[in-house]
Amino acid sequence: MLQLLYCIAFGAITFLALRNLVSNLLTLGKAEQQPRPRRAPHPELLDDQGNLTSEPLLVIRSTNLEEARSRLDQLFQESPDGDED
Repeated sequence: MLQLLYCIAFGAITFLALRNLVSNLLTLGKAEQQPRPRRAPHPELLDDQGNLTSEPLLVIRSTNLEEARSRLDQLFQESPDGDED
């Protein structure tokens, strides 16, 4: 008797989960078909005249691990609350 109750309970939970999944998929499909207004670009991607930049915003040069550690230690030591030892 208890096994039948478990089967009914899990069947109901499965039905609700699948119904929710299908409902969400239909809602997303309808939202995707609606025309969206053109979004403005992020202000950091614009230059002084308001045009989009075509150059990379961040250039990272390759360093070895020891150089990166020493630079991080130097920055930490120069910080106002860095260790003094």
